[in-house]
Amino acid sequence: MFELWEMKSGKTLEKTYIPELELLEMIKNSTIPDNIFLSVCYSVAIKGDYMNYDIDPGTGVDASKRYPRVKYTSVEGYFDQVLLTGTASSA
Repeated sequence: MFELWEMKSGKTLEKTYIPELELLEMIKNSTIPDNIFLSVCYSVAIKGDYMNYDIDPGTGVDASKRYPRVKYTSVEGYFDQVLLTGTASSA
């Protein structure tokens, strides 16, 4: 997502890299709500949860199949809106 933003905007984002073990230590030593935020960061950024998973047709349905009249916007589409208009509108 960051690379896509940099490519579309032509700007380089400042990045701070935190090794996995250091982030786990930060989670362990922090209190609520900081540990919750850090845990979500760990889950998404390090473990890759919430990305590229298949929906088991026996237990779930893709939202676009369940709500076919809803127009979904991709991350790339939102970036295009923000860069073009300065704001992101919901469809």
